[in-house]
Amino acid sequence: MTQSEALALPISHDKLAGSSEAALDLKAVHRMPFSRTRWFSGVSALTQAALMTGVGVFLFSQISATPKLAMQMTIVSSLLVAGGVLCSLTAVRDFLGFLSLDAKGYACRTGFKQFKGEWPQVRTWHVNEIAKTPEMACL
Repeated sequence: MTQSEALALPISHDKLAGSSEAALDLKAVHRMPFSRTRWFSGVSALTQAALMTGVGVFLFSQISATPKLAMQMTIVSSLLVAGGVLCSLTAVRDFLGFLSLDAKGYACRTGFKQFKGEWPQVRTWHVNEIAKTPEMACL
């Protein structure tokens, strides 16, 4: 197998103690969506977003009924709606994120941000199982 057909990925896991390298066949496209392992987190984030946004909109509707608390309710409801929007954006990462490997290179989307690269640019490849970003920990 030539370098264009396979990429040797050095792996230092106890599971593969007998081999120091694992070959990845790049004749086919390998696409690993995050949704298979992150769907529960995505549903949780969407539930939080719906609850926060719902309460924020309800408080906005009650501002006219409580004129002495208008400023406080405006601040709290604005924060709740903003928090709901941010929670829904994190759910996008869980449902639409992916890592794709093919003969040309790699592509990864984490939410709305996507990055790509070609194999000649890759010097080393490290799999971090204790990643600080949850979208990379599931790979």
